[in-house]
This record gives sequence, structure tokens and C-alpha cells, in this order.
Amino acid sequence: MAIEGTSITYCYIRKNGCSAFKRLMLDLAGYSGPWDDGLGVMRKNFAVSSINEARDADWRVYVYRDPFSRAVSLFRNKMIMTDGAGDLLRDFAEVTGSDPADATFSTFVRDYLDGQATDPHAWSQISHVLPMDYNVICTLDTLGAKMTDVLGAEVAGKYFVRRANASSRRLFDKPSADVPVRELRERYTASQEMPSDDAFATESLRRIIQNRYCDDYALSPNRQAGRRDLSARITRPATA
Repeated sequence: MAIEGTSITYCYIRKNGCSAFKRLMLDLAGYSGPWDDGLGVMRKNFAVSSINEARDADWRVYVYRDPFSRAVSLFRNKMIMTDGAGDLLRDFAEVTGSDPADATFSTFVRDYLDGQATDPHAWSQISHVLPMDYNVICTLDTLGAKMTDVLGAEVAGKYFVRRANASSRRLFDKPSADVPVRELRERYTASQEMPSDDAFATESLRRIIQNRYCDDYALSPNRQAGRRDLSARITRPATA
């Protein structure tokens, strides 16, 4: 996409600040239709036609997220809030043979994410990244500041300074890894409260996520500090 003469290649990764970029692109396209149809509009108007086109952009952006935090956000957003979650809930039921309402975060990680999950939200981050030099590497915490440098304060303030799709602003730390989804949904409906990352964290679940998404850790800004060209280290697997 191009904004005021500046070209930008953006790596679209679900649960990695993608809602903010989606809002920006849909506004640039003049689209005001259903949110769930927006991805097709983005593909039609902004998909790159070749790796060379992607590499030639002035700014080449990806947003990294800690894999455990990303899994928790996915669980909160799709399993508890059920926000646009039809495809994932169907995939979960097909993969696990169980009702999503009976799931816990523990079974979600062990039986679904570490199983045969096919929904794009469960794909690894590295499976989205092209083998090229990304010169803007953000986390959710640095996204606003980084995009201010790229797009200026006015545009960044409208789309990136505040999180566009925060799962909940009222988080609690009570251990909840084995609490059924139906109970978490009831609490969310009554109080808008959700378990925090720490509420879901156990040593075994962190280990499963780390093993399942081991290659994603190579994308961390801490590991990429001082490195320019990712192409020697990143290959795009055929599947997630």
C-alpha cells in the first residue's frame, strides 16, 4: 500500500495487531461494508504481486507477538468472546471431537493448537513472513511508536496508538487454565472480565507452546536486533 507517496509492505499475521492495519487498509480502499468481508477487500486492493514488489517498498513491516500471549489472546477472543469465531469453533469441534463450550485453555492448547488445527489464527507467525529484509519490526507495545515514525502522528494516532482489538480491559489473575469455556463466557457476559495471560500460564502449557511455535522465536525483535536481512534465516513452510 502507499500513503502520501510512501510505499509499505505489511506482513498480515492474525492476532498480531492485524485489526489496526485492517482498519487502515479498508479506509484507504473506501470500504464501509461488513468487517468479516474486509480481508477480501484487502487482498483485492493491497496484495503484493511478487516478492520483488514486497522487497522494493520503502517500509517493510511485521509485528511480532510472544507465542504464548498470542495463544491466550486467540483463546480469549475466539473461544470466550466468540468474536467472528465461526470458522475456528467449527475447526476446533472437528479436530477435537468436542464442544468448544466444554474446552479449557489446557485442552485448547494440548488437543487443538498442538494437534491438527487448520484455522489460520493457529498458524505460526513464521509461516507468514517472506524471505526478505523487514526494516520495521514491532511488538504490540512498540507498534504505536514505530508506526508514528513511519506514517506520522496523525495517521498513527488514528489507527495504531490504541489497540484496535483488545480482548478485554478487565483482566484477573486467578488460575483459570482448567476452567471450562462456558464458565468463562458466563463471567465475561456478566462482568466483562477475562483471565489474564498469567491466569492461563502453567509450566507445561508454556512448554507445549514453545515447542509448537519454536521457529517463531527467531522473529523476536530481541533476536533480530542488529540484523538486517532475514532471508538467510527465514523460509516460508508450505503449511503452518
